[in-house]
Amino acid sequence: MNAIPPSVDAPASTQLELHFCGRGGQTVLERRRVHYPFSMGPLHPWPNTAGGAVAWLQSVSGGLYSGERIAISLAATGREVVVKVAATAAAVVRACAVPARQDIRLHVTGGAVLMWHPRLHILLPGGALTQCIEAAVDADSTLIFHEGFCAHRPAGSGDASTASFDVFRSEIRLRRTDTGPLFHEAGYLHGRDFDAAPPGVIGRYRAFGAIHVVSARLSRAEPLRRALVERLHRPGAVYGGVAPFSREAGFVLRLAGREPEELETESDRLLGLLADAARQGAREG
Repeated sequence: MNAIPPSVDAPASTQLELHFCGRGGQTVLERRRVHYPFSMGPLHPWPNTAGGAVAWLQSVSGGLYSGERIAISLAATGREVVVKVAATAAAVVRACAVPARQDIRLHVTGGAVLMWHPRLHILLPGGALTQCIEAAVDADSTLIFHEGFCAHRPAGSGDASTASFDVFRSEIRLRRTDTGPLFHEAGYLHGRDFDAAPPGVIGRYRAFGAIHVVSARLSRAEPLRRALVERLHRPGAVYGGVAPFSREAGFVLRLAGREPEELETESDRLLGLLADAARQGAREG
């Protein structure tokens, strides 16, 4: 992606706000505000996780539309909290004038474990999206989140100039509450450049993703590091690598896939390894 200057625009309102805390050894929702286009049912137990919970989100509208602004705020506080928030895929439709925008705020403190696992954005022909993610995590807590996109070109769509997405802009800011800024990345990608890119190591890529991990505990877990590296080095339809953050505060896994479903499958496996390690750490903590 191409580099862009930091964004200063902020969301005007919040459509989804969830604040998790611990009570009696269980993860519970202390605050819940769910507005259109989101729909959310009750919390479900997270299998093999004492007191853990899973929240499933769906989009009633099924996509992100031109000029739409979506804001999400997730917070987890307390050592008893181990929670996964999963969201269905969102299609990004043609932008008539103004791109859709999604702002995500993640805050994890007090030894909590939070996993944010949305499916890939599906960039439809002419679609345009700006996404900004900001996260703050303290030294005792763990945050794991997945983000990425795939380019959708319908069969028989014809000329590439009308078949590809318009532009995808992304900005990610991570910080530790005790030591300050940890990671900042901002960039953009035009559909025409995506189409013109040469094939990669394993062929032409149609989907890209990243898994960010902010956790001192997981950063120092040598068995986990070996398992992740072994997984990424296996030959297959997904190409990936790992890059550490400074001060052993975490790392990012970057993935590229020939097909969206192949990338999603590999992301699920990697997130499973990370979830197991995070839950084990929570039990030991």
